Amino acid sequence: MGKVRTDLPARPGLDWEIQNGFPSRLVAGVDEVGRGCLAGPVVTAAVLLPPEALHPASRPEWMALVTDSKLIASEVRTELALKIRAWALGWSIGEASVEEIDTLNIHHATLLAMGRAADSLPRLPEHLLVDGKFAPSGLARTRHDRGEGGSHQPFDRVRLHHC
Repeated sequence: MGKVRTDLPARPGLDWEIQNGFPSRLVAGVDEVGRGCLAGPVVTAAVLLPPEALHPASRPEWMALVTDSKLIASEVRTELALKIRAWALGWSIGEASVEEIDTLNIHHATLLAMGRAADSLPRLPEHLLVDGKFAPSGLARTRHDRGEGGSHQPFDRVRLHHC
């Protein structure tokens, strides 16, 4: 069994982003919501965070309940989804088809769906938070990796046509 890290916070935080000037930048988060199923597409969601998300004192109280969806009761998850959609500057869904999964593999299809979700936001984020070890290519992104070597590592890929 792997070594458990005790030096990481219980929940992912935005300290790195705050220290690096992100309250003045558009930040979005993206994660898969349907990778574990045996059949059907892989689905991802992206949320464009309002500036107050990066200021703990300005966050809505309900935000303290947001965590891994598998840990939240169904009725609470439904309520939080409505609040997040109303609060966010934008949100979107990305999908990769069964055919794309068969062609690319589940990992690359998930990254494709994440990129589609980010690209479908009403405004293009300057920074994309990805829960995992890998990020879709494109924007400058930070990955959140709680399992290995540090909680945030910058990606420096930028879409030139959006600069």
